[in-house]
Amino acid sequence: MHPFLRQALMKYHGEYFAMSEEEQTLFKLQDHDELDEKIEIFIEDKIGMPHGEYEASPEQILEFNKVKLPWLGIGPNSFMLNEWGWNEKILRFKNLYEANEHNHDFQEQGMVDDFDKDYVKKPLYNRVSEWARAFVDDEFYYLNLFNYAIWLYYDADELMFKWLDENLPYDYVPGKDDGKKVKGGTLWDKDLDAGGKEGWHKHMSDYAHEWTSDHFDVDITENRFGNYVYTVDHETDDLTDPCLAYVFGSLEVLHDITYYDFINDCKKLEGDPTELLELQAIRRTEFQVALDEEFRRIKKTMPPEKVEEDTKKFGVTVADGALDGLE
Repeated sequence: MHPFLRQALMKYHGEYFAMSEEEQTLFKLQDHDELDEKIEIFIEDKIGMPHGEYEASPEQILEFNKVKLPWLGIGPNSFMLNEWGWNEKILRFKNLYEANEHNHDFQEQGMVDDFDKDYVKKPLYNRVSEWARAFVDDEFYYLNLFNYAIWLYYDADELMFKWLDENLPYDYVPGKDDGKKVKGGTLWDKDLDAGGKEGWHKHMSDYAHEWTSDHFDVDITENRFGNYVYTVDHETDDLTDPCLAYVFGSLEVLHDITYYDFINDCKKLEGDPTELLELQAIRRTEFQVALDEEFRRIKKTMPPEKVEEDTKKFGVTVADGALDGLE
């Protein structure tokens, strides 16, 4: 525990140090907003950080998250999910398999209840897709926790945006109803501006999503990388974004991983990521070739500006203040 966090706890909640490890774990997962605010302000003042992340530098935000993590994270590595559901309810799951099963059932039932009563529920698969943080070998990291199918999907998704930026530069500009006040907040209405090539842009975006979705639908039916966990470095030189991906090779491997001891559990199951990285490289090449070929084709067959109208229109209402601080 960092000295600044220890000092904050001694000042505002000294009884924390008299708790057993089990009591501390439960306490961390409970709501104590007033205490949280006091501790956060104390740490911010100690590291010279403005109150509120939006005015802080990336270096200050990293330092703040590093100091504060043992107050929120559980177990020997202070593991923490970056989700609203990070509360005492997660203790009901003895491993990630049970948590994944619960989430799967919830998501599939939601498809029936909210979208299509005739929807055929998918069999259970590893759908873990979480953002987390923890200390790994005593160093602070932001973690991406993904089934390998989802990891490959997101990797292709990033390539799609890069390809669009390079080949069909675009922006989103205010639409006719943007900023209009309605019940519940303000309408968010943006139009695509691709310099007169909106038709090509939409077609390529739809094509890319279909390509990645088709491959994902195949990948989730396979457990081709066995009951292992693969640790993959994030490809960035940004020292303020220390990041690791934990990629799960199968559904069954989740039986042996807990939230409480996530890092050590994964180390026991660690596999050589060479084959996984080779598949990633192959997929990247295949995707790039597919995008380039499709783009060459449509440039010969469709006007760049023609956009087929969507049959369904969806309005987005943003609650007042929800986007404050965002650029």
